[in-house]
Amino acid sequence: MNGDPQNTQRSETDDERGQSRRRFLSTTALIGGMGVSLTDAVDAETFAEAEAVHDRAEVRFTNQTGAGDRVVVDTVLVSLGGFVAIHDARLFQGQAVESVIGVSDVLEPGEHNDVMVPLFRDVPGAQFDQSALSQSQLLVAMPHFDADESGSYDFVTSGGVKDGPYLTNNQPVIDAAFAALGAGAEFQNQASDGSSVTVQQATLPQGGFVAIHDATLLEGQVVESVVGVSEALDAGRHGDVDVDLYTGVPGAQFDQDSLQDDQPLIAMPHMDTNGNGTYDFVKSGGQEDGTYTEEGQAVIDVGFVTVDGGGDDGGGDGDGGGA
Repeated sequence: MNGDPQNTQRSETDDERGQSRRRFLSTTALIGGMGVSLTDAVDAETFAEAEAVHDRAEVRFTNQTGAGDRVVVDTVLVSLGGFVAIHDARLFQGQAVESVIGVSDVLEPGEHNDVMVPLFRDVPGAQFDQSALSQSQLLVAMPHFDADESGSYDFVTSGGVKDGPYLTNNQPVIDAAFAALGAGAEFQNQASDGSSVTVQQATLPQGGFVAIHDATLLEGQVVESVVGVSEALDAGRHGDVDVDLYTGVPGAQFDQDSLQDDQPLIAMPHMDTNGNGTYDFVKSGGQEDGTYTEEGQAVIDVGFVTVDGGGDDGGGDGDGGGA
């Protein structure tokens, strides 16, 4: 299925990297002061208490799109081994410890490619109130060394004293990338009384809606298959999105008011292309508020819904709830 939350796409061309770097330098200039470089934007005093090391390290971290629960660092070279940590923009405000939102497994001395770093989990000493990025944002990759060779990243636990960064000219070795949220949906198998379903996760980079389609979608009935739609959602990642079925879909007419049988349903993120906060996909015959796509295919997830309360006799008034 498209929009797999596990999938992360990275930019690859030199032109794209050049455009990315210009965006990063512009962003860090706003954060650290006009005209500063990316490295200079991180105050050296931020790591004054850390056990840092002046040894060879390099890191390459490029723009990427994903579900916000992980990133991939393209290349890390750590001459003494260690880790690569991911910091958010609080790093530029001097919050070296608080800005750590992810760390790699321990790395042996040498060069490593395509290093996956989970976000908001498995950082010793850190507490998080989220499981993924809530919006697209600038992130910073920073190699850290394993000072006591314990194999555990102790930078956060020690308050920024142990396992500090690799330094060059008294500045931490870093690279920045823009982590963009890609559209996605997680729609798990579930029991329902037939009147509504819950989409466990939905990511809408530009905001919009999550529509629920029945299996006639797979027969090409893109408009007619819509049996429910969420309220308008802001840009970002949303959890536990409730969607009423057979009501509240502008332009749709239904001859039932609940799901009658166990069946697969399909969650599909849609854009709000005209920006009016109303789902106009059905009413416009599929011309407005189209689907988010990935590689030319609609982003979807399928869940099997079991009707546990027994639907009623379908005696709804046939009104889809829309004008």
